[in-house]
Amino acid sequence: ALIEGAVVEEAARIARPSDLAAIDATLDAMRIGAEAGGNMMDLDRAFHVVIARATGNDALVKIVGDLFDQRMHPYFAQLAGYFENSTTWRAAFAEHQAVRDAIAAGDGALARRTMQTHLKNSQRRFSESFGKTGPREATASDVPASARTFAAAK
Repeated sequence: ALIEGAVVEEAARIARPSDLAAIDATLDAMRIGAEAGGNMMDLDRAFHVVIARATGNDALVKIVGDLFDQRMHPYFAQLAGYFENSTTWRAAFAEHQAVRDAIAAGDGALARRTMQTHLKNSQRRFSESFGKTGPREATASDVPASARTFAAAK
């Protein structure tokens, strides 16, 4: 959360319209991929990397990509099959949309908080999958109130 929080804060500060278009294209691919049973882990990685790319710092792009590549290990991919489902991906997509909206608003502090919330929620969803009840249904309260307010104003 430390690295990606700083990355998204910087992206919010300097993102150009072309960066937002790239983020939007990735979100569109996630939406289509979820409906078509696409490889959501690859699309999730793409979302986080495209945000890093918006900083214009190739080292940050590599770091964020490397962080996600740790998830691409065959062992993790096998585990993901047990805990990632349409419910968890819908929740992640909503969180990604809130991150995108904070970047578009140029609000670095909100972008940081929203990304940190997303990463904490992702960890929570993963951890809950090892419990008896599995992941819970995502709710609006999973997205910071400030992000919900901004999204509602659009």
